[in-house]
Amino acid sequence: MKNDHVDGYCICKVLVQNSPVLHLQDHVIRPLGAGTPGMPPPQVPFDFHMIMGEKLPKSLYYLMLNGIISHKLPQALAKGEWTDKSQPLVDTKEFRDLLCDLQDYRETSLGLIARHMHSGFQTKKILCKAFWDSHPIRQGLSGNATDLPPEARIITPKALKGLKWTIKKDAVDAEMRRQGADRVDFKFCLNWHAYEFQNDGPLIQDLLHDGVPTSTNDLHSLAALVHLMVLEHLELIASEDGGMTVLGNVLKDTPKNLQESCLVALEMMKFGVLNGEPFDAAQPDRPFPENVQYPVAPVQPRIKAVLLLSRVMSLVPMKLRNDMWNADVDFDLAAFHSLVRILKRALRHLVEASLASILLKDLNRVKLLPSGFMCASPRKEDHLQTPAVLPTFMLPRACMGIVVRHFLDYRGDPMGFQKDLAQRFPCCVQAVEDLKTAFVFWEDLRRCVDAIAEPLGAEELSEDMRAANEVLQSQQMKLGINAH
Repeated sequence: MKNDHVDGYCICKVLVQNSPVLHLQDHVIRPLGAGTPGMPPPQVPFDFHMIMGEKLPKSLYYLMLNGIISHKLPQALAKGEWTDKSQPLVDTKEFRDLLCDLQDYRETSLGLIARHMHSGFQTKKILCKAFWDSHPIRQGLSGNATDLPPEARIITPKALKGLKWTIKKDAVDAEMRRQGADRVDFKFCLNWHAYEFQNDGPLIQDLLHDGVPTSTNDLHSLAALVHLMVLEHLELIASEDGGMTVLGNVLKDTPKNLQESCLVALEMMKFGVLNGEPFDAAQPDRPFPENVQYPVAPVQPRIKAVLLLSRVMSLVPMKLRNDMWNADVDFDLAAFHSLVRILKRALRHLVEASLASILLKDLNRVKLLPSGFMCASPRKEDHLQTPAVLPTFMLPRACMGIVVRHFLDYRGDPMGFQKDLAQRFPCCVQAVEDLKTAFVFWEDLRRCVDAIAEPLGAEELSEDMRAANEVLQSQQMKLGINAH
């Protein structure tokens, strides 16, 4: 894989340096050519940036080459395009709506980086192109707004003031001792912020002052700063006064190993895509295949409950053998996880942008990051934990949802369920234990939704989860499998 990556890089470099250029005066096409020390620089066409994109600061290239930030955000700033070419496995109306709704997070991520760049990048118009867009949009340029159809989506980097976080090593160490924590994560930062806010501690005293977020030069302080910036931009910490929001207050009490899954669920609830309703086809004249037998709204209460239960619990990872998934797949979960995938990518971009925004002020801090600081591989001793220093928002698999669906639909001998589970899902290492963990997650998410139902208007979801919980409890009693 490493050799393939190097080969691809070398091929790309040759293609860029030897791009064919039309010389109008001589009526010839010559390769661009690379610069040679001691020789005049090659002539660069005036419209070269329209093909290759504008030149970015060297510090941003440095972060990309060190694997600290992926290409998506720098590419959008350079080219003025944000392209979503990949069509999901199941194309739904909800997928297309969510992709448009995520533009606010994209603008925030772009703004975190652009504020360290030339003013031209800070106001740059970026044309969003998706696979369903019309030909004029997919072939259009952001600079030619007058030639674009009215439905064209154009975003610009968001001008951010933000809270003035000041993170110091001695304060982080003291808080880790107080909480008995061994790592910096969302739970640690939410509880630290809540404690400081209640006691008017030093963490929150200067938040509203002018200035940029800073931290001392150590890994824990840097990680805490990134986590707090992400929480702020997700509105889990209020940017107006630095206080705790309703969502942040419920998330801080979620078990550590389920924090990321719960955060993703709350984000999906925020965008209105966490429910038990069947998905709609993206194009009414192209419905889902008949042989899928996918339900159409309105559906019976039990079907709605099963859809909601399997979707929610599919957000919990399973411990799997190093093998292909050789069991059933589910059409509804494939559609749901298409939504989860694009949401997690947006959250990952927000983490990358927050980190890059800090490092662009001082590239020496790159040395603080250990190898594999964003490694999302599950730990052997706990598959719900990773060695990553920062949130990875690993792209999901729907395995847990498929197992939950089988659990809910099982009508055989209760004494033979666990044996049947092992036979149907041979690549699952501990299917029953993972089921119990998923039940714990379901109960915790119910706690969160019930707490925020009235202040945030989530009464309908709370009632749907209550009805679904009755279906779940009935099956748990029949099969004798409950939460831990």
